Amino acid sequence: MHGPDHLDKMYRTRNDDVTPLRKANIAAAQAKKRTPSDSDLLRKGLAAQMQREPHSVGNPDPRSRTEFGSVVTVEHGALLISIDEGNDALSIHGVNTLLSDLPAGLRQAALATSAHFNAAFSAEEQLAQKEIISVIVAEVLRRDKKLSERVQARVDELRYTAV
Repeated sequence: MHGPDHLDKMYRTRNDDVTPLRKANIAAAQAKKRTPSDSDLLRKGLAAQMQREPHSVGNPDPRSRTEFGSVVTVEHGALLISIDEGNDALSIHGVNTLLSDLPAGLRQAALATSAHFNAAFSAEEQLAQKEIISVIVAEVLRRDKKLSERVQARVDELRYTAV
C-alpha cells in the first residue's frame, strides 16, 4: 500500500492525461500533509473562542482605564471612581492621585479589585467589586487628610454649581 503522496507513473510523467478530478485528489492529499501556519491556528482558535465566550475575545489594552461609576462612601457620599493603570492614577470624583503614592496593601487591593471588576460577567459581580472599591477609597481618604479635603471641596463645588 502506498502513502497519500505516492503517485503512479501516469501522474508523474504525462500531465496531459491527468483529469481535473485526479488533480483535485493530488491537491487534497498535499493539503492534508501541510501543517497549518501560526496565523491559521490563531484565527481558528479565536473563532472557536468567540463561539464559546463572545465576551472574552479582544486585544486587552494595558493602558486601560476602569470606570467604577458612582460609589457610595460614608463620609463623602456618592463619588465617581476610576483607576487608570497605564497612567498610574486613581481618580476620586475628579481629584487625581498616583497609585504609587498609596500604601502597598491598598494599591494592590485597588488593582486587584479593578481587574476583578473588568473580568465580571454580570452586574451583580460588578456590584460586589464596587462595594469593595468603596471600602478601599474610604480607607485611602481616611489615611490621607489632604486628599480627603480636596475631594470634599470638589464634591461641594460640583454640588453647588449644579444648582
